[in-house]
Amino acid sequence: MNEFFSWIWGSISYNAERDFYGKIFPKLAERDDVYEFRRMGFSDFDAVTDIEKQVYDFPWGKDVFQDCFKANYLCWVYLQVGQVIAYGILSLGAGECHIMNLCVSPKAQNKGIGKRMLEKLIEEARNKQAETILLEV
Repeated sequence: MNEFFSWIWGSISYNAERDFYGKIFPKLAERDDVYEFRRMGFSDFDAVTDIEKQVYDFPWGKDVFQDCFKANYLCWVYLQVGQVIAYGILSLGAGECHIMNLCVSPKAQNKGIGKRMLEKLIEEARNKQAETILLEV
């Protein structure tokens, strides 16, 4: 299955435990199997922008996330019971990877989620044969 169809399937797949029961029974959210990474999609821009506004004094606007997406940056979200709680954006080129943004929702901070997102971004950089990883600050 090519990457596009995998992305489509990942965007529309339904997991009853995560998408239904996890919302009714919040204790499920403490389990590791209700967390998942997936590529960021257009439907995530509002959630990502909301998290950005909660965390940063000078947040990126929705248009910046859209530009990153259009520029084919590697944009990932981390979900808990189907809700975006973290995101990360990578720019790749010439054997270098730039971590452009990495953010965790205030309600999900201090639980190791930032570390998981950073590990995911590093894994993606390695998969794209990046020799150097830089953090944009």
